[in-house]
Amino acid sequence: MAYEISIWLLPVLIAVTFHEAAHGFVAHLLGDDTAWWLGRVSFNPWKHVDPVGTILLPAMLLLMHSPFLFGYAKPVPVNFRALRNPPPIQVRWATTDSTEGRIPGIGAAHPRASSRMSGTLRDITHKFLELPGRQLFIIGVPGSGKTATALLFTLSLLRLWAEGEPVPVLLSPVGWDPQTRSFQEWMGDEILANYPALSETGRYGERAAHHLVATGRILPVIDGLDEISESLSLNPPFNWGFV
Repeated sequence: MAYEISIWLLPVLIAVTFHEAAHGFVAHLLGDDTAWWLGRVSFNPWKHVDPVGTILLPAMLLLMHSPFLFGYAKPVPVNFRALRNPPPIQVRWATTDSTEGRIPGIGAAHPRASSRMSGTLRDITHKFLELPGRQLFIIGVPGSGKTATALLFTLSLLRLWAEGEPVPVLLSPVGWDPQTRSFQEWMGDEILANYPALSETGRYGERAAHHLVATGRILPVIDGLDEISESLSLNPPFNWGFV
């Protein structure tokens, strides 16, 4: 039995210890110190031992004279949001003629934009800028990545922004009732709430946020239009660039 332990259990314990410590160390190098502060970046095997997966399960297999040995350690916690510059998943997209999931009153195809397009998040911005009216609707089932796409799309538009072009602004329609406020008025209020510095009348003048909206200096990127109640009547200005 001692011989079996020496050739099976000890090597596995060493391998598991190095393996789990490596997870935490690589996460630390990439910006996440969760495992580091929890003491998991350590060659002390007891920091990684799981009572069932590291001790009980391998011991049972040894007693049963199993031809193989299997076990596992405690998972190393990783906060992926803390990692530096994590590469985005290259989600594929394509234009569609389907009406499924379409918001009432929104999504009629532009007569000059009937050609099919597809690509990844890397080139969706360039495709958008090629559209005659610069209007884009991203549809998909819950959890399909619409919010992440809207965020990455906004950042990409900002990187390509040139003087004289409308500034892309990511907004959420939560709290907007189209029956009580127009789209333009709601946009101005929302931008002012998110960027309170625009309320400095001495520097920017009266109703600066609403003036930016009224003069077409804002390109709204609205995330969550599908969350508005279907009983509300939506009348966004389709002569605008709109996402």
